[in-house]
Amino acid sequence: KKNMSMASGNVPQYGVVADDNVGLFRRLVCTWSFGLLVILLTVCISYSLHTAHVKSCVEELKEKFMTEKERCQEPPEENSLGCYKGVDVNSVKTNEARRVDEQHIRHLVRQVLKEFDVDRTGMTDFAMGALGGEVLSTPDTKTYREGDKWNSPVKIRGPSTILEPSNLPGDCWAFVGKSGCVVIRLFAKIVVTNVTLEHIPRELSPTGVITSAPSIFSMVGLDDPEATTGHNFGSFVYNDNGPPLQTFPVRFTFVSPFEYIKVDFQNNHGHEEFTCVYRIRIHGRRSDKPIRTDRPSPS
Repeated sequence: KKNMSMASGNVPQYGVVADDNVGLFRRLVCTWSFGLLVILLTVCISYSLHTAHVKSCVEELKEKFMTEKERCQEPPEENSLGCYKGVDVNSVKTNEARRVDEQHIRHLVRQVLKEFDVDRTGMTDFAMGALGGEVLSTPDTKTYREGDKWNSPVKIRGPSTILEPSNLPGDCWAFVGKSGCVVIRLFAKIVVTNVTLEHIPRELSPTGVITSAPSIFSMVGLDDPEATTGHNFGSFVYNDNGPPLQTFPVRFTFVSPFEYIKVDFQNNHGHEEFTCVYRIRIHGRRSDKPIRTDRPSPS
């Protein structure tokens, strides 16, 4: 009976179990394949997106580079503050320093113009005739008289002309030869500090040259207008290539004040007939004002 029952259908269903295992395996393979496909697609999509992003970044950088290159080639734009856009802090500091220099230059120009307004030296001329200075004598010196000729480059002017503020061509004191001397009385006793000699510039000369300008001259302080010796303030050289007005500090200062000054013109710049003196000025401090001296007096 037992064998008959087994034959009739009670035998275990091995075929059914095998079929179930095969189906399960197939489902696993399909699931794995689908997952792998998803991964591959994800990688491909990511790679594509990454490549596109890189390309986009490269294009953006190129565009920025070209924009900056064009901007650098353009001239800087100045804003309302006088600075330039796109300039670093050091450039701004440099511009600020430049503005400070410009202010300093303007100050110097104003100072020079102020000195020009006050007789172009900024110092009192104690020999000026309008203030009381006068020429007392011209020892061993003769006035050039040929100036009365119509074609003469100089006019006949007395020695007092050298104490007047005039620098017109020919309006000078001309003396014969290359050397001469003049004694001046100042309008006040002063401790002498500077001397100024003025001549016309070459551009205003009727002959185009200034060979009649004094070259070497010296200055002596006298206690008496008739004295032959005194305190030597030094010798000076007027440069014919320099400015028309040249001021010289005395080489040997002296603490005692002087009222009488003798100026010796020892040579000119080459003229054989005469020497022209347009103006001479004596500067210093009044005797009632102390002065500090740093230069030794000659023995």
